[in-house]
Amino acid sequence: MSQNLKPQTSGQLREYQYKSFLDTYNLNIEDIPFYYGDSTSDVGFLQFLHEETLNLTHESPQLVHNLVHNENLDGDSYLKDRAVEYIFNFAKDNNIGIKKLLRVKLNLLLKNKVDKKFFHNPHIDRAGEPHKVLIFYQNDSDGDTVIFNEKFSQKRDTILSINKRVRPEKGKVIDFDGDNWHTSSSPFNSNCRLVMNVNYVI
Repeated sequence: MSQNLKPQTSGQLREYQYKSFLDTYNLNIEDIPFYYGDSTSDVGFLQFLHEETLNLTHESPQLVHNLVHNENLDGDSYLKDRAVEYIFNFAKDNNIGIKKLLRVKLNLLLKNKVDKKFFHNPHIDRAGEPHKVLIFYQNDSDGDTVIFNEKFSQKRDTILSINKRVRPEKGKVIDFDGDNWHTSSSPFNSNCRLVMNVNYVI
């Protein structure tokens, strides 16, 4: 597998290169069952955000394939064992000490002709629970991941400022602290945007 043992670091973000999950196991996106969700994240987080930030959000449906549901590695996906193997191989090759996986899923977004200044609802994957996030990009597309400077608190009227926008590129992997506000955005030009999202503890 391709790897980068010296990741690029930008502020709160580490970036790696690694062979995609789909390519590693010769998988086709058309063969994977996805399930419809009304939004990309829990809309409950919106109550903590200031109108200035809310005015930049435009939510979208998301298709999801759940791989691992919890730290016991429960999950009924036929891809679960391959996903767990892939993640731990990546961690070993890049000297990341994963103690346990909390959740793993594939997120699929479809083309949506929304102005590129907008992003989806900012959120935290597991609020109040220390964790880190890995995002494995499975295809080249537009639809940036947006990482904000601010860390989650239950403070109302939080105004978020962007730390970094990450353009999806096949084989790119990013790693960041889970308590940083973050979000995705819809592809405008590409037909779809597929990532593997991993919550883990070191």
